[in-house]
Amino acid sequence: MILNGHTDDVFIDTEIHEYTFVLSENKEVCEIGYQSQPAISTALYLIEIIDNTNNLAVYSGNHIFSASETSYVTPGSTTNLQLETSYTLRRTILLSDANGQFGSIIGRIARKSEMNFPYTDGIMSITSANFYQASNPEGVSLLDDAVPYIDLIFTD
Repeated sequence: MILNGHTDDVFIDTEIHEYTFVLSENKEVCEIGYQSQPAISTALYLIEIIDNTNNLAVYSGNHIFSASETSYVTPGSTTNLQLETSYTLRRTILLSDANGQFGSIIGRIARKSEMNFPYTDGIMSITSANFYQASNPEGVSLLDDAVPYIDLIFTD
């Protein structure tokens, strides 16, 4: 999931990186991809897919990802996503799990000087993105400044 015309960067030191999306077809998630930071390569990242119509997690799992490249994990349960339903794909790594180092909670993102949502690629439309601290979700956030590079692979 690299968005055309965007810079592939590693940036934004917040515990939560997430984007909201809708699909134009029903799909089953078969893999989730992410890349960890080298200093915390054995830390568990919480990956969640939230159904925004009822604010319930349709998937939640803790995973270790490669620090050298995007690596993929298979959800431990069937994760079906419905067309035209708003979902949020979220990755969380707490500062306490990163040895208190803000530089270790940064993540890979796609960005450009002016972000304009929605972004549509194939069957997915990303409608917004957000970056914030887990301990202060109502505090300072970076809304729609970039798109986190959290990849979803669907079954055919």
